[in-house]
Amino acid sequence: MIAGGLVANIAVMMRRALVFWMILMVPALPADAADALMAAGRIEFARTGGSCSGVLVTPGVVATAAHCVPDTRGGVGATGIAFRTAPPAAPVRVAKAYAHPLYDPDAPRIDWRYRFDLGLLVLADPDYGADLGTVPVGDDAMPGETLFLVSWRKSDGAQPRQRACPVLSIGLEGLVTLGCDVKSGESGAPLFRKTDEGAIELVAIISSRGALLDQPIAQASNLRLRLPPMLDLARRAGSP
Repeated sequence: MIAGGLVANIAVMMRRALVFWMILMVPALPADAADALMAAGRIEFARTGGSCSGVLVTPGVVATAAHCVPDTRGGVGATGIAFRTAPPAAPVRVAKAYAHPLYDPDAPRIDWRYRFDLGLLVLADPDYGADLGTVPVGDDAMPGETLFLVSWRKSDGAQPRQRACPVLSIGLEGLVTLGCDVKSGESGAPLFRKTDEGAIELVAIISSRGALLDQPIAQASNLRLRLPPMLDLARRAGSP
């Protein structure tokens, strides 16, 4: 019994050490990630004073987490919600909000609920962000690679902040599990990849946080398959 318990404890320690090693071995962030920073921004809620993070995916359209906005099924007006990129850009009103059709905040299965935790905000100004260009959507995140997360909490000051997040090979199926500690206000934050050619791609959106072997982790939803149908939905619904 003692030997069995010792083996189990050693196995737990080895798994914990592996998670720590993956996080500590993250390389420095790419110096040219400023382009991604320009597309990232903050969603502000006048009624509660709270905030989430988001990213422009086309001019006038922002991707974020579905749980960051009100009941958005079918596209509803979004009273009292605004989006802003880093200064000198001014905040712009959100006209409509949408959630992924399969998002269900009351789903009993956590993995199903978070897997489709993706929202889309249509801004009142359809040209907002047109001068920033568009960051292309890349392939799904792969275990072992490093993505970098760009978020903008109110406590971050005048600019979004960025940091590297290793993609772990463990966690809930269908979700991107990251060795990153995320806080309130970082829901909806984009995750970017720097390709071998030096280009920047948008990969996923932060949906939730948790812990693995006492190590903070984050979970995110890949965009490659989930974002295009939502953009089509917003286009069919028309302009604000």
